[in-house]
Amino acid sequence: MKTFILTLLSLTSLPATIYAGISEKNLTQCINLPIQYNKLNIPTTHLLINGKSIEFVIDLGKKQALTLDKELAESLTSDTYNIHTVAQTDLTGEQSNVQTGTIPTVILNGMLFQNINFDLYSPWGLWMNTRAEDNNLPNNTIGRDLFMNEKGILYYSRKNKNLHWCKAEKPDFEQHSKNIIWMPLEEDQEGIHITTEHKDKVLNFVLDSAATVSLIKPYTWVNFKDNDLYPDTKDLVYIDDLNIKNNPITTLAYKYSFPENFTSDGLMGDSFFQQTDLIIDTVNNKVGLVFLQTEQ
Repeated sequence: MKTFILTLLSLTSLPATIYAGISEKNLTQCINLPIQYNKLNIPTTHLLINGKSIEFVIDLGKKQALTLDKELAESLTSDTYNIHTVAQTDLTGEQSNVQTGTIPTVILNGMLFQNINFDLYSPWGLWMNTRAEDNNLPNNTIGRDLFMNEKGILYYSRKNKNLHWCKAEKPDFEQHSKNIIWMPLEEDQEGIHITTEHKDKVLNFVLDSAATVSLIKPYTWVNFKDNDLYPDTKDLVYIDDLNIKNNPITTLAYKYSFPENFTSDGLMGDSFFQQTDLIIDTVNNKVGLVFLQTEQ
């Protein structure tokens, strides 16, 4: 039985006195994160924290910069951090309270980050045909605010199993592809938005690298087909005529309603990233999509 998950799922904290003794020339402006994918196609990477290699999920659908288990959060700062409790809602419509805080100074793989928001780990996401406790996923997560709060360029490649991030740099994207589709960078609590087409309709999707598949709301005008990829999942059916600038997108429709406060038409998960590399340019406030099948 095939299973999948859908989420809406050296690193050191330094006191100012310690950071003051570090030369800026020893801090990098770019980081490169090799990515592994587990059996659910969820991306993970390893970070070196206090001499230990610790695994993180990479979830660009999650707003908080970091999700940390309590022990790791406490080890990242010698100062007392303020914890606030906030409410969140996942795709099941279930509400839960999470504790959030801020880490003043973080060095991630030699790159300095400041005032990083984080939340403490709690179970999260919509699981189908499996349970969270049956899968050995790390409790720690890298979210999009780690990059969105800085001026720089992110290149996420599922094909090359790599996430590359540079601060305030404008690389030559021609080396990657001559077929980049650019869109304005629009981001809110739901995620980073991109537009797609379905016949004469323009739809609004959010990006979620830690979701296994792409989902659209079960609109009555969607043309459904049998789900051959996940035959044991009766809650999903195919839609075969969704596209971005005539590039077809493999999408599934979830038969049940999304939460009322989820206003987007759907989300783009790992099945989308298997077809497309992603560029997030916070210098010029735009998003680039590189469709791999169009590359020469």
